[in-house]
Amino acid sequence: MPFIEYFKPTIPAFNFPQLVYETNARGFNNYVPITYQKSLKIVADPGWGQYYHFNYISFPKGIQVEKFDPEMSENNLKALQEVNNLFESRMGEYPYDLSVTTENKILRIAPGEEKIFFQTEDAGAVSSLKVKLKIGDKKKMAEILRKLLLTIKWDGEEEPSVWSPLGDFFGTSPGWNEYRTFPMGMTEEWMYSYWYMPFKDGAEIAVKNDFNEEVQIEIELKHEELGVEVEDLARFHAKWHRDLSPLEESRWPDWTLLETMGKGRFVGTHLLVWNPKGGSCSAAGPGHHWWGEGDEKFFVDGETFPSTFGTGTEDYFGYAWCDPSKFEHAFHSQTQDNDNMGYQPMN
Repeated sequence: MPFIEYFKPTIPAFNFPQLVYETNARGFNNYVPITYQKSLKIVADPGWGQYYHFNYISFPKGIQVEKFDPEMSENNLKALQEVNNLFESRMGEYPYDLSVTTENKILRIAPGEEKIFFQTEDAGAVSSLKVKLKIGDKKKMAEILRKLLLTIKWDGEEEPSVWSPLGDFFGTSPGWNEYRTFPMGMTEEWMYSYWYMPFKDGAEIAVKNDFNEEVQIEIELKHEELGVEVEDLARFHAKWHRDLSPLEESRWPDWTLLETMGKGRFVGTHLLVWNPKGGSCSAAGPGHHWWGEGDEKFFVDGETFPSTFGTGTEDYFGYAWCDPSKFEHAFHSQTQDNDNMGYQPMN
């Protein structure tokens, strides 16, 4: 088929608009799995040129997969339709079918104070974390979301596995930007995170107030007992950092987002770019101070050449052509549109 047809309802397998679509920001995405048992080869006509990402998973030996059929069986079409309906009508709702305990707390946190709002020494998992802020002056919202610090510790550790300003943890900065994706988002009332976060020997979740006034927050947390061996489950980590000065010569041209050791799985990025001079915008003109030509690179298990090497920063986030338009889908979003002049937040 023509390449563009892979992003349209050309065949029954692709006729699911929440799984196969073009974003408002001109990026084409297809999340329908195309299975293969022995090998896969992707080819294009000579002289053909576009920007593309192909992502694939290699299963352990012995796994049997069903051969991909573009027409698809009734059962497979039904399964894709269920996922499509979930992403279409229930985005932002609690996604799990679990027997959970729900805890609600309202905290008043003084300037410089840290308060623990969840603590246990047992095994379990946090499956929902929602936060609501009670602020009189909405003009202070962006500063407060950056100066409330969220920390989470698992299994009695000294250093937190999660360390982030509150707003950035929930995928919005600066300020309160409404958006909905499958794992997290921000509604008119709540910031929500549905990442599944298991622990073996206790957990501690706290918020510190680095703002110069008392802040009142309401927290809703769901947690459950584990039904599987906790050793088989990973721990959730999220760390925030920024650079405000030019890179050192020794680091050029790569800016390190994450460096970690041990066994794990990377699950996502929240990136905020501050670009006061603009770029590919109506004020500055195409290509002027455009920030997004950097390519994401994943060096896995000691690789000297990255096994994932992208085509541009905005392409990694599922859009294209410097387009600053807002969009929200199950696995990615751009939550502000400032015509590339100023802030550009992406998930």
